[in-house]
Amino acid sequence: MKVNQNLKINPKYKLMAFLLVIATGCAHKNIVKDARFNGLKLQDMKTGKERIYDCSEYPAMQDVLVWLSEGDTVSLKAYGYLFGKFFTPEKSNLSCNYIELQRRKNEFEEAKLRYEIQMNYPKENSAKK
Repeated sequence: MKVNQNLKINPKYKLMAFLLVIATGCAHKNIVKDARFNGLKLQDMKTGKERIYDCSEYPAMQDVLVWLSEGDTVSLKAYGYLFGKFFTPEKSNLSCNYIELQRRKNEFEEAKLRYEIQMNYPKENSAKK
């Protein structure tokens, strides 16, 4: 059996692989500079460029954003990330520490419950005297 010693990869396959890598992109780390109910203002950790993540038309994502705060680190993966400044959940993927966000939500709900109990069942200290 004879093996071709001069095996070369066709240039069009190299180009297709390169375009595939660019099209899929990679996740870029960002710091949350401002967190609103309907969007985020992000700053890229490497370049310092600011980006806007708008989810004003995506209620499911708004339920996540409400628990993010300034200084949190998130990853943003999107086609055209290096050139774009404005992203939506439809054309990008935002990921963060969802365990920390769930902890914040649980802490808020527990505090809210304690407050409601205190308001509905106040201590009757003055009646005992």
